[in-house]
Amino acid sequence: MSAERLSVHRRVFTLMVTVLALIGLPLAYLLTRDWEEVLNEDIRSSLPELVESARTHEIRDKLQSMATDSVLLKVVAPSADAEEVRVTIREAAGAQPVFGEVFFPDDPEPMKELGRFIYEHRETLFAPGWLQTHWSRFQETGQPPEAFNQWLAQETVAELDSFLNRSEATAYTDLVPKDPWLLIPRAREALPGTAVGDSGAVLAWLPVEADSLSPAGQRKIAEAVDAVCASLAERWPDAQIESGGVYEIAELSEELTRHEVTVLNVAMFAVVVILLVLLVRRFADLLLALVPLLVSVLASVVVGLLVFGKIHVLALGIASVVLGLAVDYAVHLVANRDSGSLLRSWKCIRKPLLAGCLSSCLGLAFLWLAPLPAIQQAGVMVPAGLLGALAAVRWILPYMAPSGDGSPLRKPLYLKFRRPLPRAWLVVPGLLWAGALTALLVQHRFDDEIKSYQIPVGATMDRYEALLKEFGQTQSQIKSQWFTVAESPVTLLQQLNDVRSSGVELAGPASLLGRADGSEAWEVFSQQREAYGEALLKEFESQGFDSSAFEGFVDSLDDMPEAVADPAAGEAIRELAARLRGPMRAALMEDGAEWVGTFGVRDRVEVPASLESTTHVVDGRVAINHILETARRAVLKNAAIGFLAVVVVLVAVFGWRDGVTVALLPAFAVTFGLAVATLTGGGLSLLAVIGAILAYCLGLDYGAFAVHFRGQAPVSVRVSALTTASAFALLGMSDIKALSDLGIVVSVSVFFAWMGAELIGWTQGDSSTQDSRNDV
Repeated sequence: MSAERLSVHRRVFTLMVTVLALIGLPLAYLLTRDWEEVLNEDIRSSLPELVESARTHEIRDKLQSMATDSVLLKVVAPSADAEEVRVTIREAAGAQPVFGEVFFPDDPEPMKELGRFIYEHRETLFAPGWLQTHWSRFQETGQPPEAFNQWLAQETVAELDSFLNRSEATAYTDLVPKDPWLLIPRAREALPGTAVGDSGAVLAWLPVEADSLSPAGQRKIAEAVDAVCASLAERWPDAQIESGGVYEIAELSEELTRHEVTVLNVAMFAVVVILLVLLVRRFADLLLALVPLLVSVLASVVVGLLVFGKIHVLALGIASVVLGLAVDYAVHLVANRDSGSLLRSWKCIRKPLLAGCLSSCLGLAFLWLAPLPAIQQAGVMVPAGLLGALAAVRWILPYMAPSGDGSPLRKPLYLKFRRPLPRAWLVVPGLLWAGALTALLVQHRFDDEIKSYQIPVGATMDRYEALLKEFGQTQSQIKSQWFTVAESPVTLLQQLNDVRSSGVELAGPASLLGRADGSEAWEVFSQQREAYGEALLKEFESQGFDSSAFEGFVDSLDDMPEAVADPAAGEAIRELAARLRGPMRAALMEDGAEWVGTFGVRDRVEVPASLESTTHVVDGRVAINHILETARRAVLKNAAIGFLAVVVVLVAVFGWRDGVTVALLPAFAVTFGLAVATLTGGGLSLLAVIGAILAYCLGLDYGAFAVHFRGQAPVSVRVSALTTASAFALLGMSDIKALSDLGIVVSVSVFFAWMGAELIGWTQGDSSTQDSRNDV
């Protein structure tokens, strides 16, 4: 067999094996997968794991289920009695295992019963907390403890006088002489707001015992809600029924996220194809460009499934970066063919292409440091896609097409400038870069909130918040909600004392509770009770009050030590917890052998380090936000180390001067990308930082080709930049802020990396490929 024949057979064999390995086997594998199972849309799977005990996580889930995950139901049935509607709802919900005990916030009887209990035990429940709050304020005055009784008497009368000037004080006129400390009005203010539904509306709070954030739990809840609504509609056909819940918001968010990512990926693919059709002269070359695109997608998805088992839709959005790079690799090969074969073209571009690809993979390795599982998946999928595209360019494309004649791309792409650009003109991009850097340093702020990774649900959220307002569950004055866990009611009261003593400004029912025994405030007050009573009566008289009306309260101070002692306090807490219903159950509950108290915080979000062993934030998103902030800092720190590693690799490949030039070109471009994202989108999310890393890796190719061709910016860089920047500009339109940040940073950075590559050519006197037939 002749050498030429052997060579042809070898080329055919290489092509067949490569196509089978890079296309056939991956396709066969993907066709066997159940995409409903392997495509992960669960919101929680895109969130980082919280570093906390399993017990703390379990209690938080239970509290959120009680306070926020319940279903809100509003029924307006003009032809029905309200109590009949409540009975029907209770029976229909009771038939659904997914619902717990139904609570009707507009039913006055349970609240009256709770109010009577609180009134009868007001001193036991609230006096220790009231004293501790005032003791903390007294200590700020710097006065000696002996002056506490006189100071407290003045504060008591001043606060009462201020309260009596308010319109709502008329409801407490008869109560004030027995409660000058205003324990009952304070407790009423701390309780959730009164339901304010439309006249004739019945409001029902249906706690759920299914996972509101998982697809399976959402289906169960939705079916149960439909069953309850069907029972009501059957009984009263003219009834107007409105419902809402976290399950509905989470389900819609997942659906919109899936749709958003799918549409964006299709649109990005379409933009790349359309631009290639416009820029590539021969249809055959266009088809060649699509081969590495297909291989990169297959490689990234298959490797992602093999490593992780499931792929999150957010990871697909980030991994779409391989679309631009895969097309870039093919364009570099085709554009440098001229009249030769693709195999010869490969030898021409091998050095810059290998350097750019391997440097990109090295830079993208830092995605493993991100706390989001979806980003970790992208850290595996993107390098796998890049290596797949590189393999296709090396072992498939050169054996698929014969040698071509003429330029493979459109004429305008070959325009060049024969005269070198005066170096004085470098001042212009330098000033632009300085302006971008200044804007970035002055205006930048970081957005480390998990909500930036979730798509807005608009009308559904508005409807749910409107229902919450009707149910009296709005908490606009609270920055955060915390919970503390204790082994007994008395220990729980002590821990609430500790939280209050740390300087935290509390709100909510549990914030009024406190322990008397062992507290400094009670010890000082108990020694001055008699003096306080006398000072209080004198202060009332001096302020024009009828002091005799408060003598009964002063006499009751003798019985207060027994009323606030640990045995009485523990028993009162147990009875109070047993009387709480609906969302109020989350404020104080017994969970197995432990007691849990939940309270609002007005002045901060994160728990102080001194309280972390017993106190935690109810909303898991706060902890996640902290993890995102920590991860962002770590990624920025390690990206700097990665930058140095990339510089070392590039210097080893290109030499000192050219290697540094290749490394600095994308850094110049990324400054513009981050500055534009800051000015248009506000805070920079973790994905914006990761987008900067991706954009840097994209820009490495442009720098590598610019210096490899002796300062000439190859025409392939122009095609690559046009397709990549255009595709990622679409991603910048995403409703998911983090994805939008990613798109803006990458698209703007790629554009300026292209301009930087052109600038390198202009300063050398030529900004085209080796083709010199289209001088201007």
